[in-house]
Amino acid sequence: MLLDGPDLLLTATATSEFSGSDLVDVARKLHPNIQIMLLMGEDAPLQGRAEDLPQDLIVLPADSEPFEIMKKVNELLGDA
Repeated sequence: MLLDGPDLLLTATATSEFSGSDLVDVARKLHPNIQIMLLMGEDAPLQGRAEDLPQDLIVLPADSEPFEIMKKVNELLGDA
């Protein structure tokens, strides 16, 4: 079976190297159809161009329970 690339990127919103919008840009350039889920703390607003982020971007609180994250992953990917 040939793989087309990753189905999902699950990440925190920002690092010292990238803002959330920078990371989304790079991921989508490499894998245009990838689903992206960002975990974001209350005190960590999305840096960069929030208005330029894709509408299908999923943002969850960083303190989400693991079962909440897995529920959302299952909703996004189904049987992928």
